[in-house]
Amino acid sequence: MKTHYDIECPYCRAALGCQPSIFHRMGLDVGYGDCPQCKQMFEIHHDKSIDSMAAKEAKA
Repeated sequence: MKTHYDIECPYCRAALGCQPSIFHRMGLDVGYGDCPQCKQMFEIHHDKSIDSMAAKEAKA
C-alpha cells in the first residue's frame, strides 16, 4: 500500500491528495473526506487488487 494517492473530487473534479486511513491499512474499505474547494463530503475507496484509491459521491 502506498502512502499517498492522487484522487479527484467526484463533485467538482478538483485534484486532491489522499493518504490511506487507519481502516484502509487494516484492510477495510472505509473512508470519508471532504473537498476543500466545493466542501462536499465523499467516500474514499481503496482497490487492493490494483493499489489505487478513488473518491465517490457519499450515499445519503
